[in-house]
Formats: sequence, structure tokens, C-alpha cells
Amino acid sequence: MAKRIFIVEDDEIITHLIQQILTLKGYDIAGCAASGEVALEKIPESGCSLVLMDIGLSGDTDGITVARVLSKRMSVPIIFVTGNYDDNLLARAKTPNTCGYIIKPFSANDLVSNIEIALFTFRCRADAVAAPQPVAVTTAEKPVSREPATAKAGGQPDQSYRARAGIKNLYDHAFHLQSRGKNTGALQYFIEILEHNPQDTLVWVEKGDVLQKLGRPEDAIDAIDTALHIDPANEYAVCKKCRVLCSISRQEEALDVIDSALARHPGNHAVLVEKGMILHELSRNEDALKTLEHAIEIDRRSGYALGAKGRVLSRLNRDRDALAAFSRALDIEPQNISLWMDVVRLFEQKHKYHTALNIVQRAIDKNPKNEILALKRESLLSKTIPVARAPGLVSITP
Repeated sequence: MAKRIFIVEDDEIITHLIQQILTLKGYDIAGCAASGEVALEKIPESGCSLVLMDIGLSGDTDGITVARVLSKRMSVPIIFVTGNYDDNLLARAKTPNTCGYIIKPFSANDLVSNIEIALFTFRCRADAVAAPQPVAVTTAEKPVSREPATAKAGGQPDQSYRARAGIKNLYDHAFHLQSRGKNTGALQYFIEILEHNPQDTLVWVEKGDVLQKLGRPEDAIDAIDTALHIDPANEYAVCKKCRVLCSISRQEEALDVIDSALARHPGNHAVLVEKGMILHELSRNEDALKTLEHAIEIDRRSGYALGAKGRVLSRLNRDRDALAAFSRALDIEPQNISLWMDVVRLFEQKHKYHTALNIVQRAIDKNPKNEILALKRESLLSKTIPVARAPGLVSITP
């Protein structure tokens, strides 16, 4: 089976040359991306064996930041490609998935040898730390590592304990795979869990979530509808179904789902926020803002609706009002990283990088151990501190 390489590079000429070299050498191209944002979207679903990652990318996210985020989602070797050698850059590039660092210009032999060594060393690294994977067996057969202190007559362990431990193992693996972006594997575990616990509304919804990510929105809606049949008032299921519907341009149908939910519970805070955001997607902005204000009035102790209002106002270029909403939300929830990132994004879009950097520092002061904020600070520093770059075009020697 050919090895599949994903290329992250914002120079079309270089991307084309790398594709030619790899194809001639017998590799498959798993995909290409010119920005960090697109790379994060495409790589987890590409089935790639390795990523060639340019460090300086177009967009707001550089290659090192992409690699660090990927290391939390999936296990794939990454080779960094850059036109500059810099000690600080090299230090930042040491992520859990890093397996190489190539300086442009490079030859075809440089490229292939680095890929083969990276694949080999990553495979050895994985073999050294790999734990046995669970197999799909019934809970009665599933082994568990610990037995209860008491046992039934005859010295046999309690079978109900075995069943509970086995099911817990399924949950652990399912949510771990889902968090890493391994949706096919997560789906298999969710299916097995539901064979044992068919009334688990959360798992039905999460099954819908991974089905949507696998490009099966109709199946996703069916799964979430099962959750809503079990618990018609489940706000998580309502909101998730609406997001699936909106992803396939069925916003009006999503509004019907929300209105049905609000008919049962008119004061449901989360569902009102979801309705406000859908109204905004439909360009019904005044209705959207009124709905979000209603949600804010219902729960003044939450920054959730205030943050949503801030995002809508920001998209409408009402920056002063948006900042006021975000500020109120952060007074309530100073540890809400999503809110901090919304404020940073507002200033980044205006190319006010120094102000964005100051906002990030304030956020770090309140959340000193947060890795997302630390990575964003590094990204903004690269935009506010000039970096010397080698002149001229980069060439690749086949």
C-alpha cells in the first residue's frame, strides 16, 4: 500500500514540484492545504501517513501551531519545511509529532530520505508505547484489569461488575477516539455502547456528531432524532440537530426544531442562543439580536449569550458594541478561552496585532497554564516582531 503524504504549503509552485517528486517516487498525495486553518480541517480526515508542513503559511495560523493542535487530535509524523534556520524556530518546532526539519532549497533525495526516516522512527516510537487495543467482544467475554474485593460463592467474580467495567472501557475508548478526530473508530464504539445502553441520549447525539463529520448528515439527523425521541427536552440534542441541519442549508427546518423545543420550555437559555445564531445566518439580524437579548435576560450569570451577541455584532462590523458585549461576558467568565479568542480575532481582522497581543497577555494572566493562549501569543509575536527572511524564490532541485 502506497504511503500517503499531505502537503501544507502556501506557494503553489513549490506544492506542484513536491507533488511531482512524490508521485514519481511512488507516494500518494493525501491532500494539500495553503493555510493552517484549511490544514486543520482536512488533515484529520485525509488518512495520511505523514505531513510535510511549511512553517510560514498564509492566514493566521503558522505551521508549528498547526502541528501542536494536530498532536492533540491525532498521531501522525510531521516534517517541517522552511526557508530559514533559526534556533528559536527550531525550539518551537519540537512538537510530539515532529520527525524532521528540512531547509529550502532541497533535493528530491533530501525529501524522500527524510520522509522514509520519519516514517520508520515514528513507527518505532509508536511500537514502544503502544498499548493493547480492545477487541469487539461481548461484555461477558471482555477482560477487565481489576476485580472487586468480594466475589460470589465459589470464588467467581461478580459478572455485573465485569459488565460495568467492560462498558466503561467502551466509553473511554469512544470519547478518546472522538477527541482525537478518529471518527470512524469512535463510531464503531458508539454503536457497541448503544447495543448495551440504547437509552443513552448523549451517545446517540455523539454518534450523530461523528456521522456528520464523516459526511453522513442524514444518518446524523436520524441518530439525533433517536435521542430526542428518548428525551424531547434535551437541549444538547436540539442544538446539535440544528447545527447539522444548518450545515446542509436547512436553516428554516432548524428554526422549526427550535420553536418546537421552546414551546415546551420557553426559557431554555441554550436553545434561545442557538435560535439567535440561526436567525443571524438567515440575515435576520434584528431578530437575532432581540433573541440573544432575551437569552441574556433569562440568565445574567452566564457569558454564553453575551459571547454570541458579541460575535454577531462583530460580523456586522459594530466593533464598539461587540467589545462591550465581550467585556461583559468576560467579567462573568474570565476563564472562558473561547471568549478571549473572539476578542483577539476581532483585533486581528483589523490587523491591530499589537492590541491583539495585549489582549492575549491579559487572558494569559487570568489563565496562566492555557496552551491555546500561549500558542496564540507566539503566533502574534511573529507578526509584531520583524523576522529576517532570505530574498529570492525558493527552488527545489529534483
